[in-house]
Amino acid sequence: MIPGTPSPRESLQRKESELKEAQRLAGVGSWQWEPDTDTVEWSDELYRIAGRDPSLPAVSYQDHSQLYTRESWDQLRGAVETALDTGAPYELVLEMIRADGAHRWVTGRGEAQRDDTGRIARLRGTVQDITERKRAEEALSSMNGRLIEAQESERARIARDLHDDIGQRLALLSMALEQMKRLLPDSSGEAHSFLDALQKQAAEIISDVQAISHELHPPRLLHLGVVSAMRGFCGELSAQKDVEIDFRHENVPATVPPDLSLCLFRVLQEALHNAVRHSQVRQFDAHLRGTQDAVDLTIRDQGVGFDVEAASRGAGLGLTSMKERLKLVGGDLFIDSQATRGTTVLARAPVRRS
Repeated sequence: MIPGTPSPRESLQRKESELKEAQRLAGVGSWQWEPDTDTVEWSDELYRIAGRDPSLPAVSYQDHSQLYTRESWDQLRGAVETALDTGAPYELVLEMIRADGAHRWVTGRGEAQRDDTGRIARLRGTVQDITERKRAEEALSSMNGRLIEAQESERARIARDLHDDIGQRLALLSMALEQMKRLLPDSSGEAHSFLDALQKQAAEIISDVQAISHELHPPRLLHLGVVSAMRGFCGELSAQKDVEIDFRHENVPATVPPDLSLCLFRVLQEALHNAVRHSQVRQFDAHLRGTQDAVDLTIRDQGVGFDVEAASRGAGLGLTSMKERLKLVGGDLFIDSQATRGTTVLARAPVRRS
């Protein structure tokens, strides 16, 4: 051995020390489990994450239920059983219960290892502490929820002002024009024609103000439900933009929670406005469908499509707003768009049936 060169034992110890330090810095612990003997091995960092004494044996798989909340344990157990049966790897976000009773959020990953005969002999994986990230996400979600709530409150205020103030004043103006027509002699044909034109313009403005008021705060949503509100919006937008919107619905629960109804209605508004503005086509499909435990809203067009990733990174708030609204009700947004092949927007949110 060359003088000054570390021995194999020293090299191994140094590598193990470097691995421990890397796991500590990353907040990632590693584990291994042999199902035949229920032998579990944990790295030092996993002991730290779980708040367990590293001088004690690692918690056996049989006792793993005490490490997680009931819901997280059910998810993990299902993933482990699938991994043992098929070899499929898994990655889950789990809520861990430390030895001191404190709760931590972790990402648990696992994969199967096979022996020489191809049989699954063990599972191994990592556990990463993501508690701080989870708390930051929850704080951001809470802030987004308050912002959306404030936005809806302001929309309702503006809608009331438009309806109760501007709308009423325009209605009085239209009535005044009608009275003026009656005061003119029948021989004033040109003046009558001029007043007729003014009345027509006033009626169009009144109609536009009502449409804007309904978009800001749809009364149908509160009084008649999400299906009626969506159908009414599609009809109004079709008339305003001279487009065709085919709205369909099936198996929608009779009562959809107000927050979910408003969320889906806003997604419909945003998606259809974007489609009408950018797709370069005149026909659109909107489909609201209830499933066993969710409600799906799908908006489709056969237009020019767009780059979803680029749009998500852009300055526009449309996609971000839809995603944040759905996140607040436990839902997800899926967008498939391809050049010359159109765009499909799918909003899916869970709902409890009575």
